[in-house]
Amino acid sequence: MRHHVRLGFSLGDYPRPPEGDAGLFDSVLAQVRAAERSGFDSVWVPDHLMQTPVVAPRDDPMLECYTLLGALAAATSSVSLGAFVGCAAYRNPALLAKAVTTLDVISKGRAVFGIGAGWFEGEHQAFGYQFGTVAERFERLAEVIEIVRSMLSADETHFEGRHFRADGAVNYPRPLQPGGPPILIGGSGERRTLRLVAEHADICNLTGGPARLAHLNRVLDSHCRAVGRDPAEICRTFINLVIVRDSAEEADQAVPAAYKEIAPEVTDHLSETVRPIAGTRAEVVDQLRRHLEAGIDGMILSCAAADRNARYVELLGELAAEAYGAP
Repeated sequence: MRHHVRLGFSLGDYPRPPEGDAGLFDSVLAQVRAAERSGFDSVWVPDHLMQTPVVAPRDDPMLECYTLLGALAAATSSVSLGAFVGCAAYRNPALLAKAVTTLDVISKGRAVFGIGAGWFEGEHQAFGYQFGTVAERFERLAEVIEIVRSMLSADETHFEGRHFRADGAVNYPRPLQPGGPPILIGGSGERRTLRLVAEHADICNLTGGPARLAHLNRVLDSHCRAVGRDPAEICRTFINLVIVRDSAEEADQAVPAAYKEIAPEVTDHLSETVRPIAGTRAEVVDQLRRHLEAGIDGMILSCAAADRNARYVELLGELAAEAYGAP
């Protein structure tokens, strides 16, 4: 594998600290630093412009993705940093390549290029971006990937597509990582997304329980064979919210209400309704281990707003170590 994610920490939301928005970045940074010292190898932030219905109310804070990643790059030293995942509609791809390259330079070679087709129609409409059909969104995604890949590795980029173009775009300084930052494509769509993963990605991220993950891995293997690629080249990860309490009943009560009543647009986006991994410490470790046994190389973990603090992030690191079998 060109790039391996063993344990990532994902910030899906930004709960306001007691001191208000002025303390928002300090709260985020405390969690990220806790992840870095607790064995996490990567940190991921959402590329949303407003909060999504599956996570929190729409008027909750949402920080701009690449501005935040740049700040975190300057304040950390070892974790890889990326969007989870970038939306193909929100930035001109040549400009996006510059943002990813700048992140790689600031972080001294720790950037990951995370990208997806986009799914939140209400957000696109609210901010004036064309949503389009499923086919159009994936066509747009393919063009973004092609332009960004060229900008990260070629001296000059020329491209004429239906959605985007580049006519002699250059990218200096160059990314510090040879060939540019690794590419993570998010999504579990069996026909379009996993085909793009087989063609372009270094890392993929899948959703679902162990049985679903095993099935998706088989589908991805099939796409890899079809395009003549070794399936072992792709790092397979899954993401989920983790809730640990003293009893299974307490853990179930702590599952955010939004996850119990998932909005239709979110259900359509996901291959299946994803319930958080919840239970006692032993139950959570067992669930994580069964996800890994489904052919997963790495896990990306997140926590509910009520648990967003440095100590809980450290706990997630401990649980992951147990699931991996660390002494």
